[in-house]
Parts: sequence; structure tokens; C-alpha cells
Amino acid sequence: MIKRPIMIACAGFLVVLVALLLLFLSDEEVVDKNMAGSTTEKDNEADSSQQDLIIKNQEKLKNSVDSNLQEQTPVVAPKFDVVRVDPEGNIVLAGRAQPNSIIEIMSGAKEIGRVKADSRGEWVFVPGFQLKPGNIILTLKDSTDPGNIVESQNAVVIGIPGAESKNRKPLAMVVPRSEADKQPTQVVQAPGLEVSKPPSINDTEKEKKFGEGIKEKLILTINTIDYDDGTLMVLSGTASAQKFLRFYIDDKIEGSVKSTKEETWSFQVQSKLTPGLYQIRVDLVGEDGKVRKRIQVPFEKVKPINMKNERRTVIIKPGNNLWRIAARVYGSGFRYTEIYKANLDQIRDPDLIYPGQVFKLPHLAQ
Repeated sequence: MIKRPIMIACAGFLVVLVALLLLFLSDEEVVDKNMAGSTTEKDNEADSSQQDLIIKNQEKLKNSVDSNLQEQTPVVAPKFDVVRVDPEGNIVLAGRAQPNSIIEIMSGAKEIGRVKADSRGEWVFVPGFQLKPGNIILTLKDSTDPGNIVESQNAVVIGIPGAESKNRKPLAMVVPRSEADKQPTQVVQAPGLEVSKPPSINDTEKEKKFGEGIKEKLILTINTIDYDDGTLMVLSGTASAQKFLRFYIDDKIEGSVKSTKEETWSFQVQSKLTPGLYQIRVDLVGEDGKVRKRIQVPFEKVKPINMKNERRTVIIKPGNNLWRIAARVYGSGFRYTEIYKANLDQIRDPDLIYPGQVFKLPHLAQ
């Protein structure tokens, strides 16, 4: 009798113990699930936040790159490439600019016409009127964006002779507008520039002395000398392609360059010349250091023009050689251009020895 109640009590105790154990295990599983869910949510939030940060950084980088590209993209200033003028004053102008831009052709502060560049940036202007005899300077303005006007870096100087002039061919040249620009003036046309005198007996004798120069058909001329009111002075001309050239002023060597493949050359004089008369000489030198061809021209650097008393913007008159032009293409001064006629007057005998002449081939700029 006593054993039966004890067994029942023991069984009841076991049941209660099992129930408690099951309850404990169930609560632990719920806690684990809750912890897992909480961790997943936190991970998802972290991943989402990280993704947002990456996207923001990418957008900042893209905006920075776009901004740098816009800053580095050069603005193409309008420029003259072609100038044609006839004695009656009819002109044709052509050049390049930003594609689809609006280009204004200016004479001083006056607009004489406008044209739109095509999709390639090319433009052509043919006015419906004739220029009057006299001198004029033309410049360009890109007015596509009124808040960002872009002016041309070169100007066109035109001189149209009057009806009384014997040689009525107009003068036209493209001139850099920057005072620091080392580019030479490009002479498009000039009265008498294409005229060359028939060879005389003396000229023929000079040519015979060039020996090897004739065999190789060497070319060498001085076309223009540009200078300003300051220290800028640039010589330019033509020469046989890829030839070494030496430059002298009053028989003192100034330096040397190599002619281009297009048979042109330009040279910036480093010496500071005061107003006065000079002799400019250019020697074409062979690989052995010997002079193959030589030219020499007189040059006069004129005194700066007094701008307070000078209202004209262009002065064109015959010079010692062909033409001398003073044009106010700068904001603060004039650029002067001496135009030379390419004929035998420039030729000098290369066999003559000049004081100060250097026969050793110096280092030549490539």
C-alpha cells in the first residue's frame, strides 16, 4: 500500500520535470530565433547604409570628373584662315570657331556682319557691300553666349589703294593680337610682292657663284620682320625643307633654327634692339658647316608711335624694301611689320667672309 503512492508521486515528479525541460528548450529556441532575426535586420541595415554611401561617393566622383572635364575642355577662339580682297573692295573671309557658334565680324567697335559656323566649326563671310579705299582692322567675336564673349586671337589688316594709285592691288595680312605672341605676321597679299625684276648680267654672275646651291635648287628668303614697341622681334621666311639656318644682325650671330618640312622658318631675336638701321643676314648651312646660300636685307626699327597724338589704327607706307605697316592690334601699343620682296636683291655672295662670322656649326634647334 505504501509503495503504490510513492511510485505515483515519482511518476508525477518525472512528468513535471520533463514538462519544465521542454518549456526551457522551447524558450531558448525562441530567443535564438529572435536574436537571429535581430542580427539579420542589423546586417541588412548595415548593407543598405554601405550601398547608399558607395552610390553617393560614385556620384561625387562623377560630378568631380565632369567638372574637371568642363574646365579642361579648351574654348576654341574664332580665327581667320582665308582673306581675299580685290581692288574694288570686295572681300571674302573664312575661318574656324566653335561648332554652331555665332561669329561677329568687327571693325573696331562696329559690327560689319555676322555668320554662323557649321557643325565642323568652319565659317565663310561674304558681305553685301564693298570696303572703301583706305586701311581697316577686322577682328572676330564669338557671341553665342552673351555672358561669355570670346574674341579672336588674330586680326586682319587690310589696305585698299585709291583710284589714283599705280598699283591697285590691296594689302591683306593676318596679325597676332597678343603682345606676347611669337608667331609671325602672315602676309596674304601685298602690292608688288609677286613682282620680280628680270635677271641682269650681274645677277647671273651672282647665281653662278652659288654652284652647289643651284644643283640642289636651294630656297632662302626673308619675307617679314615683325616687332612691337617692346622687345618682341620675329623674323620669318622660306627655305628648303629641313635645312640649318644661322641668323646675324650686323654680322653678329643671333642664333639658329631648322626650316620646316613645309619650307618655312621663323626666328625670334633675343637681342634688344634700339631704334635705328641694321643689316639682317641669314645663312643656309650644309652638314659640313659651309654656307650654301646667303641672304641679307636692310632693316630699320622705327621709334614707337606716340599713341596720344596718333588716332589712326593702321599706317601703311612704302618702306626701304617693300612695305612698312604699323597696326594697333594690341590694347596698349602697335605691332610693326616690314614686308620684303623675295628677289635677287636679298642675295649675297656666300664666299665672302664677314666680320664675326662663325664657321663651326652651332647647336641648332629642332
